[in-house]
Amino acid sequence: MRADAKTEAEIKAVVRDWFEAYSACDAASVMSLMAPDQDITFIGPGAEEKRCGPDECRAGLEQDFARAESVDLDLTWLSVGTAGDAAWAAGDWSCHATAGGETRRLEGRFSVVAEKRRGRWYVVHCHLSLPAAEKAWGKVAAAG
Repeated sequence: MRADAKTEAEIKAVVRDWFEAYSACDAASVMSLMAPDQDITFIGPGAEEKRCGPDECRAGLEQDFARAESVDLDLTWLSVGTAGDAAWAAGDWSCHATAGGETRRLEGRFSVVAEKRRGRWYVVHCHLSLPAAEKAWGKVAAAG
């Protein structure tokens, strides 16, 4: 269901705050936006980046930030939906990240699920991905 204007603005603010905290390489600020539950999840684009619970999520963030000299993460598209005290957002992002003296530009997608508790939205799930350079299914279908 489409979010009402107030809820959409609230979820967009949470997502933007999450992206700003990530860009600042600030694990504590990212975690302050996430629910304290043991079943929260954060899935990153790497094969090993599947984290569950606050301890794993924080450790993963700290590992990401230790590798990066700088991160500039921007939202380029954002869609929000809601049902009661649950909300979801999906979008596109672009990033300029520097590690080992090399700056790379990445573009990806994300999804976020949030839950409203005592008047505040908390992220309970976040998934960042890097779309494949070529659509494997399209190549298979074209070859058949």
